[in-house]
Amino acid sequence: MSRHQGICSELHAIPIPMPIHHRPQTPASDPSLLIETTDDGSRTLVRADTRDGYHSSSGALSETRHVYLLNSGVADRLASHQPTRVLEVGLGTGMAMLLTVELAIESATPLHYEALEN
Repeated sequence: MSRHQGICSELHAIPIPMPIHHRPQTPASDPSLLIETTDDGSRTLVRADTRDGYHSSSGALSETRHVYLLNSGVADRLASHQPTRVLEVGLGTGMAMLLTVELAIESATPLHYEALEN
């Protein structure tokens, strides 16, 4: 057995409970949803029946900035004043759209934004 396999076997043998953070939740106007305050202080929606969240509970705002604005290249395009077109499939809470519009305004860069939601 290699050293790597031995370490992996040891790690799998040790039961480590995953911490579950209890975050503040309040009812939304839609009874099927709850509003949850995430770890970075921003809010997201959570389905009341399944407890599935629209964003990471670690930080809705942080997740949107990292996953959407930075990894998509939208933030770089707007910062370099390149007119930008965005098609978002699934508007969700609208957070990505709001952050994108905010960046476009701050950088005075033309933005064409279309979102599809069913």
